[in-house]
Amino acid sequence: MQLFKLAGLPLVVALTGCNGYPPPLNPHDLNQSHWQATSPYNKAEFVKFELRHSKGNILMFMGRGGCHKLIGIMQISGNRIALKGPLIDKKIKGCIPGREFMIKRYIAAIKQGLILDNGIFYTSDGSVAFLKQKSVIR
Repeated sequence: MQLFKLAGLPLVVALTGCNGYPPPLNPHDLNQSHWQATSPYNKAEFVKFELRHSKGNILMFMGRGGCHKLIGIMQISGNRIALKGPLIDKKIKGCIPGREFMIKRYIAAIKQGLILDNGIFYTSDGSVAFLKQKSVIR
C-alpha cells in the first residue's frame, strides 16, 4: 500500500539511505587517538585512554585513571565502540587510592560501550563524555 508518492516514486524508495547519520566509525581515523573525561567535582579525578587500530573493526584500548590501569579490546559497530572481551583493570603499584567515585563511573561507562557523536564519545544515556585530546596525554 502506497500512501505517499514523490515524483512518481514511492516515498520509501526516495528516502533509502537517509538514516546514515551519524556515519559509521572508521578504525583508521581512531588510530592513536587520545580521549579524556575529567570529573566536574575534582579535576584530579580523570580517566584517559588511547585507541589503536588492530585489524578490521578492532581497536586496542589502553587507559588509566586514579589507581587503575585499563587494557582491553574494543569492536566498532556503526558509530559505537564496545568491549569485545573483558576490560582488564590492574591496580597501579604504590598508588594511594583517593576518592574514586568518578573513576569508577568512567570505568563502568567504558564497560557499557561508547557512542561517537559530534567528535565526542558518550554513554548511551549521555551522562559521561570523553573528549578527544589534541596531543598525547602523559
